[in-house]
Amino acid sequence: MDETPQIIHFAGRGEGEAGLFFEDELGNPKLVTGAALAGLFTLFAEDIHCVILNGCYTQEQAQAIAQHIDYVVGMQQEISNEAAQAFAVGFYDALGAGRDIEFAFELGRSAIQIEGFPESHTPVLVQKSSIQTEPLQPLSEQPPPEKLWRVPELPPHFLPRPQTLKALREKVLNNLAQPVVMTGHQQRIGVQGMGGIGKSVLAAALAYDPQVQAAFPDGIYWLTVGIEPNLLAQQTDLAEALCGERQVFEDINEGKTRLQTLWQGRQSLLILDDVWRIDDAEVFNVLGHQSTLVVTTRDSELITGLGATDFSLSVLNDDQALELLAAWVGVSISELPSQAQAVARECGNLPLALAQCGAMVRDLTPWPHVLSALQDSDLEFIQKQFSHYSYPDVFKALHVSATVLAETNPIAAERYQELAVFPADELIPEAVIVRLWQYTGALKERDAGKILTTLSSKGMLRLEGDYPQRQVSLHDLQQDYLQAQQADEKALHQELLEAYQQSCTEGWHRGPKDGYFYEHLAHHLKQAERTDELRQLLWDYRWMQRKLGVTDINALLLDYETLPRDKDLNIVQSGLRLSSHVLNQHPEQLRSQLYGRLLSQNSPDMTALTQSLAQGQGECWIRCLFPHLNQAGGALVRTLTGHTDSVTGVSISPDGQTVVSASRDHTLKVWDLATGEELRTLTGHTNFVRRVSISPCGQTVVSASRDKTLKVWDLETGRELRTLTGHTSSVTGVSISPDGQTVVSASSDNTLKVWELETGEEQRTLIGHTSSVTGVSISPDGQTVVSASLDKTLKVWDLETGNEQRTLKGHTSSVFDVSISPDSQTIVSASRDKTLKVWVLETGNEQRTLTGHTDFVYSMSISLDGQTVVSASLDNTIRVWSLKTGNEHGTLTGHTDFVRDVSICPNGQTIVSSSSDNTLKVWSLKTGNEHHTLKGHTSSVTGVSISPDGQTVVSASRDNTLKVWNLKTGKKLCTLIGHTEYVTGVSISPDGQTVVSASRDNTLKVWNLKTGKKLCTLIGHTGSVTGESISPDSQTVVSASGDNTLKVWDLATRQEQRTLTGHTSLVTGVSISPDGETVVSASGDNTLKVWGLETGEEQRTLTGHTSLVTGVSISPDGQTVVSGSWDNTLKVWDLATGQEQRTLIGHTSLVTGVSISPDGQTVVSASGDSTLKVWDLETGMEVMSFTGEGAFRCCEIALDGCTVVAGDYGGQLYFLRLEGPNFTGDGEVIS
Repeated sequence: MDETPQIIHFAGRGEGEAGLFFEDELGNPKLVTGAALAGLFTLFAEDIHCVILNGCYTQEQAQAIAQHIDYVVGMQQEISNEAAQAFAVGFYDALGAGRDIEFAFELGRSAIQIEGFPESHTPVLVQKSSIQTEPLQPLSEQPPPEKLWRVPELPPHFLPRPQTLKALREKVLNNLAQPVVMTGHQQRIGVQGMGGIGKSVLAAALAYDPQVQAAFPDGIYWLTVGIEPNLLAQQTDLAEALCGERQVFEDINEGKTRLQTLWQGRQSLLILDDVWRIDDAEVFNVLGHQSTLVVTTRDSELITGLGATDFSLSVLNDDQALELLAAWVGVSISELPSQAQAVARECGNLPLALAQCGAMVRDLTPWPHVLSALQDSDLEFIQKQFSHYSYPDVFKALHVSATVLAETNPIAAERYQELAVFPADELIPEAVIVRLWQYTGALKERDAGKILTTLSSKGMLRLEGDYPQRQVSLHDLQQDYLQAQQADEKALHQELLEAYQQSCTEGWHRGPKDGYFYEHLAHHLKQAERTDELRQLLWDYRWMQRKLGVTDINALLLDYETLPRDKDLNIVQSGLRLSSHVLNQHPEQLRSQLYGRLLSQNSPDMTALTQSLAQGQGECWIRCLFPHLNQAGGALVRTLTGHTDSVTGVSISPDGQTVVSASRDHTLKVWDLATGEELRTLTGHTNFVRRVSISPCGQTVVSASRDKTLKVWDLETGRELRTLTGHTSSVTGVSISPDGQTVVSASSDNTLKVWELETGEEQRTLIGHTSSVTGVSISPDGQTVVSASLDKTLKVWDLETGNEQRTLKGHTSSVFDVSISPDSQTIVSASRDKTLKVWVLETGNEQRTLTGHTDFVYSMSISLDGQTVVSASLDNTIRVWSLKTGNEHGTLTGHTDFVRDVSICPNGQTIVSSSSDNTLKVWSLKTGNEHHTLKGHTSSVTGVSISPDGQTVVSASRDNTLKVWNLKTGKKLCTLIGHTEYVTGVSISPDGQTVVSASRDNTLKVWNLKTGKKLCTLIGHTGSVTGESISPDSQTVVSASGDNTLKVWDLATRQEQRTLTGHTSLVTGVSISPDGETVVSASGDNTLKVWGLETGEEQRTLTGHTSLVTGVSISPDGQTVVSGSWDNTLKVWDLATGQEQRTLIGHTSLVTGVSISPDGQTVVSASGDSTLKVWDLETGMEVMSFTGEGAFRCCEIALDGCTVVAGDYGGQLYFLRLEGPNFTGDGEVIS
C-alpha cells in the first residue's frame, strides 16, 4: 500500500442491502455484507484513496464505504461483464496517464459508450464529501402555475351560504393539517348532493375563498369530469397547466404516472366537478400528501369507494331559497309576494330551479302564472323522460321556463333547443353557436349574441369570459332536458355539419380553427350517421396532419374510437399510437412515422394511404425503405407504464382479467389486462419487490421482496393482510399451492420456507442449496416443490415433509427460474448459461435444451395447456417455444432493456412481460411474431458503410460480426465472422473491392467484399481499434485506437507504415481527405487533430467541443470538416485554417455519427436521442429529422445524396431515403 492513489478493486455481484457476492478459492459464491465492508474500510481510511466495486447492484455498498473513503465507484443496476471490463480499461488507462479519479471515472463511462454498451450510466461515483444525512427533496419541474386554473366564474346572483362554505373550508383546511399516515395518499373530500343543488357553485366559491387560496400556494385546479368524460384529453390539459408544455399520453395509465410526477412536492387543490364513476376519479388520484382533492358527485357510494371524507350538501332552507329567489327577481325578500314560498316549495328549494323561476318573474311573468305552471307541469312526461333522476323539481322548472320562453320569444326558444347538439360538460365557443344559428335561423352575429345574453339572464345557460372569447355552458341537467325534447337528434347534427360545410369547400381538412371543429367533427359525423364520410375522413392524411397541428395526438387517436370495429382503421390507429411519443414533440414527423409503421400492410385502403403518404406533397421527410419501425397490427398490443424503476415480476390472475406487477420502486401495481388501466398501487415493502404470485382463487396476492419479507394482499382492495418474516436475506421467489393454502418462498439466504397462507405461520425450512435460491415452483398436484439456485442446480422436494428427493444438474451457470407443467410431468428451467432445459420431474432426467437467447435467460412461463413455453432474457427479447419439441416459434422484440419476467394468460393467447425499461408489455400470440420488422444484428450496430455503386451495405456490430446487405432489397447477403471481440467500425474501399473492419480485439481485418473472404489481419494496436478510414486510391488505411494513437497501414503490403501520436485520450474516429493528403482524427480528449498522411506530422488541433468527440467527416471538396460530440452538438470547421465556422444545435443527447453528402451541401447526424437529423451545411439549419425505435449509433449517406443507412444500439438497421423538393427521385441533389 505504498502507491498513490491507493486503489482497491472488487469484482462481484451486489445484492443491494444484503451485500456483495465474491467467489472463494474454490469458485463458490460467498456473501459479504455491506456493513462488513464498511467496517473493513474504517481501518484503512487514511491509506486508501479509492475503492472500485465493479459488480451489479453495488451502489448501496458504495455509499456505505464512502463514509470512510474519498472515492468509491459502484453500479446502480445490472452491468454486463463486458461493460464492466470496458469501464475498468478506461478507468485505469486514465490513471496510468496521470489523470485524477474524477477524470478516470468519466473516461471509464466513455469507454462503455464507445464500445456500444447501453450501461454507460450504470457506474456511479460516490465521494466522501457528498454523503447526505437527509434525503434530497424533488424539485418542481416548472415555475408555479397561475393561482386558479379553469375555475368557473361564480354565477349571477350568487348566494354565498356562508355557514356551508365555512364548514367545507374548515374540513378542507383541517384535513390539510392532519398528519398523513400512508405516504402518497392525498386528503380527499367528497361534496355529495342531488343534481341542481349547488355543488359546483359551492366548490367554485371554495376556490375563490382567500383562506383556501393561501393554504394552496401552488394553485387551485378545476376539471369538470361529467358523465362521458374524455379523460385522456383532461389529463393532457392538466399536465400542460402544471408544466407549461403540451404533453401526450398513450393511455390514461401513462397520463396518471406523468401527473403523479408533476404533482410531486406541490401544495395544491384539485377540484373534480360532476364525477359519476369512481374509476374516473381514480384517474386523477395523483396528488401528494401536501395537496387535497375535492370531488363533487351525486353518488354517496362513490365517496365511500374513494375513501374520501363525506360532505353532504342539503337543499337550501326556506330562508335561503327565498333569498336566492329574490336575488334573481331583483327585489328584497320583504318584497316577495306570498306565492314566492309556494314557488320555492315546488322547486324543492333547489338553486338551479329557483334561478329559472326567478328569471321568469324578473322578465314579467306574473308570480301566479309561474306557480300555476309549476303545479300543472306534466309530471308523467317528466318522470318518463327522466326516470333515472329521483327529483323532478328541477325538470319542472326547466320545462316551465322553456314553455314561457316559447310563448314570449319563439325565435330564442327555437335556437335554444338547437343547443342539444353539443356534448355535455363542454365549454362551447360563442362563435360556434353563432355559426350554427346563422345557418339555421339566418341570424346576424349581433342578434345571436343577444339571444345568448337573454338565455343567460334567464338562467338557462351560462356565459363565461368576454367577447369575442365568450364561451357557453349548460348545466348537465339542462343538457339532459334539451336532448330529451328532440324528436330527431340526427337532424340537429346534420344541420351543424352543413353550417360548417359552407366554409369547407376544399374538404373537411380546411375547417376553421375555432376551438371546436377539429375536436368534434368525427363525433358529429357519427351522430349524423354519415358513416362513409367519417371513414373517408379517418383515411385522409390531410385531416390527420391538420388535426394533429391544431390539437394533439391524443385528440387524433380519439377520432378512431368512433369506428371501433373497422379493422383497417384500427391498424391506422395502432400506427399512430405507436408513434405518439414522437408526434407529441414532433408533429412534422407524421408522414415518416405513419408510413414507416404501415409498410407491412397490404389491404387496398392501406396501400392507397401509403401511396398517398409516399407522394410527399412537397414536404421534406425521411422515408423508410423497409419495415424498420415497430409495425402496426403486430404482436405488441400495449405498453403499461407507471412504475418508476425496473419491473421485476408479473403474474396474471386465473380469470385472465388482472395483472399484478412487482418493481424495484418498492411497489406492486394492479392492472386491468383488457384495458391496460392501472387499478391500484400496493405499498408497504421497504425495498425492491422481486416476484409476485396470485392465488388460484384470484383473491390473494403474495409478494417477495429484498426487504427479506413476503407480504400477503387482498387483490380486490389492495389492503395488506399480513407480513411473513423469517428469511435472513432477500426473498427472491414465491409460489402458491393449487389449493391456495400453502406458500413456498425462495431466498438469497440459500433456503426455501414453507408457510401457511391463512395464518402466515412458517411451517418448515428446506435446506440443501449452497448458494442463493432464485426461483421456486409448486407442482399442480400440490405434492412437489422444485427450486432453482445460483449453485447451478435445481432441487426437487416433497412439499408435505420437506425432504429433498433429487438434484438436477446440467446447467453450466446459475439457474434463475423454474416452472412445472400443468400435468406435473415436466420441469423447465432458465439459466445464466443462456439456455432453458426441459426435465422429467419423476426421474430428473434432462430431455432437451432450448437454445437461442444471446444472454441470460431470467424467467419463463408454461401455458395452461402445456403446449407453449415463453422465456424472458437479458437480451431484451421474449422467445416462444414448443414444450413438446423444443422448437422456437418466434421472438418478440420491443423492450429496450432486460426482460425480467413473463407470464402467459390462461387463454394461452396473451403474454405479459416486465422489463428493466420500467414497463410491462402486453403481447398477442394470435397476431404472430414481430417478423415484419427488418432486424440487423443481435447487438448494437457500431458502424455502416455503403459501397460506391450504392448496391451494397456492410454493417458492424458488437455481436462480433459484420453483415453484408443488398441495399435495394434489404436482404442479407452474408455474414463476415472472424473478430473475437466487438466490431467497432467498417469501411468499404472507394474501388468497391475491399472491406476493412476495426475491432475491440485490437485488430483490423481486411475482407473481399464480393466473396466475403478474409484477406488479412492488421496487428499493431495495443488497445481497441475504434475506427478506420480508407484513402481515395484504396491503397492506405488509417486506424484509430483506444491506445490514444492512429496507425497508417499499406493495404497492398499489409504493413504498418507509421504511428501518429499526440492525443491524450482514446482516438474515437478518423477520416481521410478526398485528395488523400490529410487525416483528421477525433478523440476523447475533446479535440480533433489534423495530420499530414504522408509524413504523419500533426498540423493543427481543433478545439471547441466540451466533451468527447465521437466522429468526423470531411466534405468532398476537402475544405470543410464536421464533427460530432458527446456535448450534443456538431461543429463545422475550416480544414485549411482550423477555424470553427458554426455549431449545429438540436440534438438532446450525444451525437454518435456524422456523414456529409457527396455535393457537400447536406450533413446527416445520428444521436443517442433516437433521432437522425439532416442539416444544411451552409446555413447550419435543420432540414428534417427522423426518430427511430432506439438510440442511434452510426449513419452514412450514399453517393446518390439521398439514401441513408443507420444503425441503433438495439441492433436495428435502417435503410432510409431523404425526400423533398431538394431531392429528385433518382437521388440527385438539386442545387
